[in-house]
Amino acid sequence: MEGEGVSEIIVKSYKANGGKKYICYIPSKKQMEMVGENIGPKPDELIETNVDYPERNIIMVRECDSVIALNGGIGTLTEIIHAIKDYSKKVSVIDLGELSSWIKSIPELRKKVFLTLNINKAIEYIISK
Repeated sequence: MEGEGVSEIIVKSYKANGGKKYICYIPSKKQMEMVGENIGPKPDELIETNVDYPERNIIMVRECDSVIALNGGIGTLTEIIHAIKDYSKKVSVIDLGELSSWIKSIPELRKKVFLTLNINKAIEYIISK
């Protein structure tokens, strides 16, 4: 199955720029079928969590080093909340659209999330000590 959209662009760019390992966390295949979602670009490692999307999001955030969000909805916002509140991860968000508006409206997130319009600065923040 081949996905498309922002996720596919990000994974292809990551690999083209020397990314070492693309790990894909999916909920149960039944959950994916229910919403018509496919696995995107072939991951180096596929982890089927066998849970629903909210639980998958928590697992994925717990296992990551940091988070960069280009855009997103409520699911992405909950991932950011877990990253900041539960796991003390570094988070960068591209300062456009609804997601960044929500972050700006929540004082704790506004203090801890790095907002920028520049993807390079978002990456620099994440990889800085």
